[in-house]
Amino acid sequence: MMQAARRWPWAVAALVIGAYGIAVWSTFHTMPAFAPDTRYYAAMTLRLTGLSQAESYEQVKAFVEQFGYDTPGPGVLFGWGLVAPRIVYPALSVPFVMAFGIPGMQVVPVIAMGVGLLVTMLVGRRTAGLAATVAVLFLLIASKRLIFYGGAMLTESLSFAMVAGIALCLPWDGRRRSRRALLVALGLLLLVAFTRQATLIPAGAAVVAWIGSALRERRWRTAWAPFALWLSVVAVVVQVLQSILFPGFSQLTQFLLATKTDSLSDALAQVPTLTWTIITSDIYLMATVDIPLLILIVLAVIAGIVRWRHVDAHLLIGAVLATFLYNITNGTPTMFRYGFPGLVFVVVAVAYLLKSAVEQRLVPVSAVDPVATQHVVHHGVGRHAYRLGNEQIDTQRGQ
Repeated sequence: MMQAARRWPWAVAALVIGAYGIAVWSTFHTMPAFAPDTRYYAAMTLRLTGLSQAESYEQVKAFVEQFGYDTPGPGVLFGWGLVAPRIVYPALSVPFVMAFGIPGMQVVPVIAMGVGLLVTMLVGRRTAGLAATVAVLFLLIASKRLIFYGGAMLTESLSFAMVAGIALCLPWDGRRRSRRALLVALGLLLLVAFTRQATLIPAGAAVVAWIGSALRERRWRTAWAPFALWLSVVAVVVQVLQSILFPGFSQLTQFLLATKTDSLSDALAQVPTLTWTIITSDIYLMATVDIPLLILIVLAVIAGIVRWRHVDAHLLIGAVLATFLYNITNGTPTMFRYGFPGLVFVVVAVAYLLKSAVEQRLVPVSAVDPVATQHVVHHGVGRHAYRLGNEQIDTQRGQ
């Protein structure tokens, strides 16, 4: 333990957290940490503190009014099926809400985002290398949209930290991991399931990584097989159970509404058009209000294409496909909000791309990159104008 602590890059970690702290202050100094979904999490947290439903409702209503939003009736506020399973964030926020009132709900997301950044730095240090990973993290921190979603009273940062923890358990180097690593990954996935509906993102990443390893090694039972199998099983089973136990929201109904159709077949026929609308709308908004985020996404796309033989690209592709599944069935442009839980895969893939570009070297055919400590050849190849005011993004349904 002491030896690991001595090897940890404390100065670099302090630099990352320091930059993150400045970004948080800069972002929330000019805009509230409130988003429409905050209403539901605040209501759940107040109930967990011991207040009655009527008392909780009045406190939420008074808090929300200052931001110009209406509060849904008690039946929706305390019973919306989409939000009802998301108990982790409200439960963790109880002591802070008891101490500071509803504004205390920002404590957990801000801390979780910092943890997510540090765990992502650790994943990158073990894979693409520390320098490249930190460079990408600074690009991430420069995005006001990502900092807002990560530090506001929302579940995004918690899911990001948990998925980063899952990524830390994965066999990036192609070597088999212990059963303990698998169990930890499954435990974190269960926490993700009760934080927000994002379990398919790490599961999809693991499945595509397994397919890539199976093709490369010409056998099915690779180091990725247990993670792909069990993460997928748990993700699907939990989401099905949640839809049964919390029936107040139907993703199919939302999909039909988004596509303006009456049947699943007609809705599926509208997927290409809907996908194009979401992509073009998000790119336009990023180019308008968040250039760092646009650069990060463009680099991730390049990494997925250029490094298609490598495990980091496989993980990225799997995470992106799952993200699009969530985003398309919701049907609303969100400026990468649905992709937030999978940020660890974006960061590491872009870090590998930058490392390869700086080294200016070509890659071997191998699809597995060695750990960062080995010297092996790798694959080559403004003001606060940003505002929460674009309510089209933050008031979307099905978040």
